[in-house]
Amino acid sequence: MNPDLSKNPLRRKAYLAYHQDGIIDILIGATMIGFALWILLGYVLFTFISWLSFGFYVQLKNAITIPRFGYVRFQQANRHTYLAIGLAIGLVLLILVVGTLLILGPDRIQLEPITFLRKFHVQVMSGIGAAVMAIFGLWSGIGRLTAYAVVLIISMVVSVSSGISGGMVLLVTGGMILLIGLYLLLRFIRQYPAHPTEANSAS
Repeated sequence: MNPDLSKNPLRRKAYLAYHQDGIIDILIGATMIGFALWILLGYVLFTFISWLSFGFYVQLKNAITIPRFGYVRFQQANRHTYLAIGLAIGLVLLILVVGTLLILGPDRIQLEPITFLRKFHVQVMSGIGAAVMAIFGLWSGIGRLTAYAVVLIISMVVSVSSGISGGMVLLVTGGMILLIGLYLLLRFIRQYPAHPTEANSAS
């Protein structure tokens, strides 16, 4: 876990409470659903729309979380660390999209390893996504992200062993995470009513 948070129990508690709004869960679930719909229906637009949903993360935080918690800045000295993590996650997402296009696109490469990847592309891409979630979950201390990674890996193993479509399994898993996020969001709104002054400043 991030050492600055692990050394300060009060800051760690505030940090985890700040991320109990379910927003990140909803965006992860929506992204997985978009990727699954791409696989099942063949329309790449679903994936691009789902990735773009992360662009609204800050706006959602401003609209939902800040009116209840106020503006909180954790680890001012580690701004470069967050930037590096954000760039790394963005790079992984870019690799996922480009890799999938190379494997499944009309000009796909005809090599034996690529043929293998084409057969198990959903499982491979899901494994990469699960690794990103697990690393970020362990680093940030948001344990449910690591749990999502484990569930995603298990679901892909079930998909391969049972012959169920990887896209369908990914759709169900993403839907489950999305529903958890919606539940967390509703609970967060009930548990932390918005302060009028903060709501006005956020808007």
